[in-house]
Amino acid sequence: MTASGGKGIFRQRTTRGGVFPAGQKYPMDQHFLQLRSRGCQGAWEVFQRAREMRLKAISDRTGANNAPTPRPDLRLALYFAPGEESMEAAWRETARRLSATTLFLTGEGDSLAGALGAGASGADLLVVGGLAPDMVTELARLAPAPLINAGNETARPCRVLADLLAASLYRDPAATSLETLRMGWLGDADGVNAGLVRSWLDAALCFHLELFLAFPQGHEPDADHLDFAMSAGAKIFLSYDPLPAVDGCHALAVAPWNSSARGLRPRHPLVSDTELVRAVAGIPVCSFDADVSPEADARWVADREACLQACQTAVVELMRPSTGDSVNVQQGDARSAATR
Repeated sequence: MTASGGKGIFRQRTTRGGVFPAGQKYPMDQHFLQLRSRGCQGAWEVFQRAREMRLKAISDRTGANNAPTPRPDLRLALYFAPGEESMEAAWRETARRLSATTLFLTGEGDSLAGALGAGASGADLLVVGGLAPDMVTELARLAPAPLINAGNETARPCRVLADLLAASLYRDPAATSLETLRMGWLGDADGVNAGLVRSWLDAALCFHLELFLAFPQGHEPDADHLDFAMSAGAKIFLSYDPLPAVDGCHALAVAPWNSSARGLRPRHPLVSDTELVRAVAGIPVCSFDADVSPEADARWVADREACLQACQTAVVELMRPSTGDSVNVQQGDARSAATR
C-alpha cells in the first residue's frame, strides 16, 4: 500500500496465526539477548512484572512502593563498552535499588569474552552493554552465570520494553492488551539505531501492536529481521514519508534522521516540518536524538525512566536462579516435557 501523496513505501505483510501458538507457555532460557529469543511468552512475563511494579508505585502516592524489594544477596557483574555511559548508569541504579553486590568488569581485545566470563565467576547474573553481537554470543557460551544484553547493535530489549510500558500506561493504565496500541518510529532504521529498531520489530511480533516506521531512503531496517517479523504476523508498516508514521500514533520514538548524509546533517522532520510539529502535539515522545527537543513533559520523562528501572528489575527477578542451578533444571524439565 502506498502512503498518501505517493511519498512512501507504506506496506504491511502478515500471515494468519503467526508462529507462536496462543496460550503456549515458553520456559525462561538462560540468557536475555533479545525479546523473541526467549519466546513471546518470556517477553510478556517481563512486561507484566514491570507493569505490576509501576502500577503499584503509581497507586502509592507516598512513594513507599516505588522501590523494589532489596536483595543484598544478589551479585551482579557489569561490563559496558566505552560510549555506553547512559546505559551503565541505568544499570548501576538498578543494582543500587536492589542493594545488590556489584562487580565491575574490565577488559579489551580478542580475549575480552574469556576475561569477562572468568570475571563473572561467583556472580548470579552478568549484564553487558555495547558489545558486538558475535562477542555477546561467545560470552553467553563462556559465562558461568546467565547473561543479560543491556543493549547493542542487535537489540536493546530493556529500553524498548520500557518505552512500550510507558506508552501503554500513558494511554490507558487499565488496558491489559496492546493490540490497539499504535507506535511510531521516526529516524534512521540502521546504523546506531539498528538494535532499537530490531527490538521494536520484536515487540510488534510479541505484543501484536501496530508499528509504523518512517525513515529516509538508504536507512531501511535489517531485511532479514523485518521479513521474519512480518511473515510471522507482525503488524508493521513502512514509509519514507514521516507524516503517516506520526499521524494517529499513540507514542512516537524519535531517532537521528539521515545521520550519514554528507555535509551539514539534515534537520529532523519533527523539527523542520510544521505539519509534523502540530501532529505530534500531545503525543509522548521517546527521544534518542539530542537535536530534537519537542515540548517535553517532565512527568513523562520521569515515568519513562521509572519504566526502564522496572523492566530491568523484572528481568533480574525472572532470570536469577532461585536455588542452585534452577535455570538449567527448568530448561531440562521443559525439554523433557517437549519430548513427551
